[in-house]
Amino acid sequence: MQRARADLAAGRATVSEVAARWQFSDISHLIRAVKSRYGQTPTQFVRWLSGSS
Repeated sequence: MQRARADLAAGRATVSEVAARWQFSDISHLIRAVKSRYGQTPTQFVRWLSGSS
């Protein structure tokens, strides 16, 4: 989970690519896992890092 989050933070891969790379069964599984653990969807997390609303 931490590696997937680090990939999202780096901004070098899409959410789909991160899900595939870290062997989540599908993108929905990654989204639910990130939201459950960090309280944000992957997209919200990336936007937060970039300072966008």
